[in-house]
Amino acid sequence: MDTTHFDDQATDAWYGVDRLKSGLNAFLAYLDNPEPTKLIEARNKLQEGDQNAARGIHEINQRRKVYGLHAVKS
Repeated sequence: MDTTHFDDQATDAWYGVDRLKSGLNAFLAYLDNPEPTKLIEARNKLQEGDQNAARGIHEINQRRKVYGLHAVKS
């Protein structure tokens, strides 16, 4: 594995968290003004966030395994 330690993996996980936050904000906007496009936006961002956060955590756990550390739970 490369020498960036956890930087790239943490960036992937953080991007997922940011997408989840953005999806929740879009859902709040939908509650204020129930336009179907806001609901679709919220769904898409939440799905993207979930996928990216899961991938980042998986990558962190792979890196932790290299160092002989236990996996973190998601």
